[in-house]
Amino acid sequence: HDMSFLWDDFRDRVLDGARLLAAQTVKDAVDQASKDTEAFLLETRDKLERWTRALVRGDLERDEFELLVAARKSNMKMHALRATGVTQNAIERFRAGLISLLIESAFDVIQ
Repeated sequence: HDMSFLWDDFRDRVLDGARLLAAQTVKDAVDQASKDTEAFLLETRDKLERWTRALVRGDLERDEFELLVAARKSNMKMHALRATGVTQNAIERFRAGLISLLIESAFDVIQ
């Protein structure tokens, strides 16, 4: 697997999915949600790449990978969304959906 190609594919899937997710959860703040998603991906790229590589090699089980990704939820700052006054509940729904999206996208890319 060429991991740099894999990352771009993964990132595109996550960003596309995040726009749909944002439309359902934070309504008018889709652009802000996209910015926050990009910021999170940038900040977490090294870990996500390392974990995805471990998954490909079989060094990480699917459930272990899911737990590692889910544990990053508290690192999702969502500064842009907060600045627009989106409710905490809507932000939490977006964050929870984003965790699922990150996990699904990773599995889609390595199939």
